Amino acid sequence: MAALGIDRVVTGKVLNHASLDRDTITGSVYDRHGYDDEKRRALERWAEHLAEIVEAGTKAQKGD
Repeated sequence: MAALGIDRVVTGKVLNHASLDRDTITGSVYDRHGYDDEKRRALERWAEHLAEIVEAGTKAQKGD
């Protein structure tokens, strides 16, 4: 996801990891943002990337 330009915090949220932003009082207590929109955009971009990989593999198998 980093190679796709997706922020590390958003990647951590998508993977449900305890990320760097939770290592501080500000992150653990005050940051209550759910990152839903950011996670959705990240997963949509990831899905597009996977579709490109699959399409390229399918074309290679067909000899295109």
